[in-house]
Amino acid sequence: MHTSRFIILIAFTFCFFRTSAQEISTEIHGRKMKEFISLEKKLGSHLYRGVRDLIIPGGMATPLLYRRAESGIPDLLVTYTFSIKDSLVNNII
Repeated sequence: MHTSRFIILIAFTFCFFRTSAQEISTEIHGRKMKEFISLEKKLGSHLYRGVRDLIIPGGMATPLLYRRAESGIPDLLVTYTFSIKDSLVNNII
């Protein structure tokens, strides 16, 4: 009996997240930071200033950290690292 409940729960969870997930491109090569700032604004994210130690490699700007409010799960923190010279995104965590 417990196994069937577990399977139903897994199926419901998969269907729910599959239909509610947003399509976000994973290709970052050659994309400027302003595109991602626009995306975060569209998603309702807010710039987050948490207490953290930073080691910034040469040529990189101070990373931007956004907090996306979620319902039913903990909020998502997204960190963008990008270059000072041309604002090209280097990494998204």
